[in-house]
Amino acid sequence: MGWDEAFDALMIDTVEVKPFASYSTDGYGRPVWGTATTYQARVVREQTLVRTFEGTEELSTITAWLKATSTFGALSQYRLPSSTGSGLLNLMAVDAYPDEDGVHHVRLKFS
Repeated sequence: MGWDEAFDALMIDTVEVKPFASYSTDGYGRPVWGTATTYQARVVREQTLVRTFEGTEELSTITAWLKATSTFGALSQYRLPSSTGSGLLNLMAVDAYPDEDGVHHVRLKFS
């Protein structure tokens, strides 16, 4: 099926993602991130109870639907548009929605 361009009208925001690359080897073990990629998205403020990566239930306050087939992890950095009133946020949950061709889009939940 692929991406229907009618969805683009709903994706009026962007989300910048810096993927986690590794931990530094300088003796401090700080995280190192890769080059940022910007994704077309729809970002909304909504309160939703989600099961986090750790298995606990917590309240998510921001949902972002991304026009992406990539995988996203908790250690990556996520920067949302300034219209949401937030900069870097903590990723709580990821859902990938497939169609017959594979992953169609991704939903991210943030605290």
